Amino acid sequence: SSGINAEYGRSLPDSLLNKRLKNIIDTLTQNIYAYACTGLFEIHKLLFSFQMTIKILQAKNDLRPEDLDFFVKGNISLEKSARKKPHAWIPDQGWEDLVKFSEVASDEGDICGMVER
Repeated sequence: SSGINAEYGRSLPDSLLNKRLKNIIDTLTQNIYAYACTGLFEIHKLLFSFQMTIKILQAKNDLRPEDLDFFVKGNISLEKSARKKPHAWIPDQGWEDLVKFSEVASDEGDICGMVER
């Protein structure tokens, strides 16, 4: 309890309640991350950071489930795409993943077209 009260004082003060709450949440998030990392091996810190980031983005509704699904699994389709691989240096699975990603993240522009140029 006294630790949490101390964090209220460390977060940036603001006269607007919503901004003040955001500052407190940001400060507590940073402190929780730092404290949790003291008990983790180096090899586990990146995974913990990833998990925390995913949870924060999900809480803000800034992460579409299909984007996370693609990021974790990649292209799991057994069918080859109709689009031909433009360069020999691109691995076959890498090209298939890129084609699938361009379908999932259509709002990112024509990623395959950029690679083909």
